[in-house]
Amino acid sequence: MSKCRSNFQTGFPRFQASAWKLKGIRANASSKSHSELDDSASLDIGDPADLSDRYRVLSLEFPALEVFGSCCGTDPRHIQAIAAAVLSLPQCPVALSGNIAVV
Repeated sequence: MSKCRSNFQTGFPRFQASAWKLKGIRANASSKSHSELDDSASLDIGDPADLSDRYRVLSLEFPALEVFGSCCGTDPRHIQAIAAAVLSLPQCPVALSGNIAVV
């Protein structure tokens, strides 16, 4: 499980054998680095559409991912966007019924 991630592009060791065992992720809403966030005067909520697209791409690169969470700066808009992006993938074993994910 990887938590409090803020950099999807360089934050994961894609070519290490252990990377394929990654089962879950909780990302910050912001795409800023931890040091940029530490120096910010306010909470950066990022862009729900951008975050959900990054989750979609990441789930295609890491097929073992099955836990998609959120961390600092996220709210229900982010969760809804992440769920829609991940549940729309053909390899997703979960169906959405109303607001409930059904395995």
